[in-house]
Amino acid sequence: MTTFDHNGSHFRLYKFMAECPAYRALTTAERVLLSELGLAFNGVNNGAIPMSVRDAARQCNIAPGTASAAFDRLRQTGFVDCMNRDRGFHLKTPHTSLWRLTWWSCNVTGTAPSYRFLK
Repeated sequence: MTTFDHNGSHFRLYKFMAECPAYRALTTAERVLLSELGLAFNGVNNGAIPMSVRDAARQCNIAPGTASAAFDRLRQTGFVDCMNRDRGFHLKTPHTSLWRLTWWSCNVTGTAPSYRFLK
């Protein structure tokens, strides 16, 4: 029989979030991506959660175009912020996008939670 560590890391979807209109309007792919970003949050890396479109597509079992659209929608609805969006792309220095969950304080900048998805 498998035992589970109930005190280990986990992703919690709060009821106030699940019942808000912005969450209800998300597609299944967008909800799964939000869950994957939440699972990548370790308690001290908010604002530096690494996830590329390719990573998201692989982890969510969706096409890269769908993953890209899901990131865009999560930004538009206020669930996440991309912390390094304006860096540009350079073939010699690849990078992964770094994300912030807006219902937690940012560990990089110290910014308080914005809860933009509730507005």
